[in-house]
Amino acid sequence: MENTKIIEQLTATAEALFRSTEALRQALEMMQAESDFIPISEATERLNVRPRWIRDRIAEGWWKYGREYRDTSNGDRPNYQICVAAVRKWLEIAPERRSKPRQQR
Repeated sequence: MENTKIIEQLTATAEALFRSTEALRQALEMMQAESDFIPISEATERLNVRPRWIRDRIAEGWWKYGREYRDTSNGDRPNYQICVAAVRKWLEIAPERRSKPRQQR
């Protein structure tokens, strides 16, 4: 009887540990995905913003090339990719404390 109780407790503990490990794995995958550069279409979904908002931040010089965005075009027209983690970090800064936009060439 006592062995059965111990086995049941161990099984419950193992299941809880498995669920916790799975949740941690998913969180780590999300963090990794957000540190990668992704197309604007995906970034808008993750950030809950419109594509125009992203393009405006780039055009106005708010974001640094290579940190918040990059352009993978062949020169015809911009093909921006966004680093969601960097943009989230930028959004955490109070608007009045953000660096002024850089002049565009």
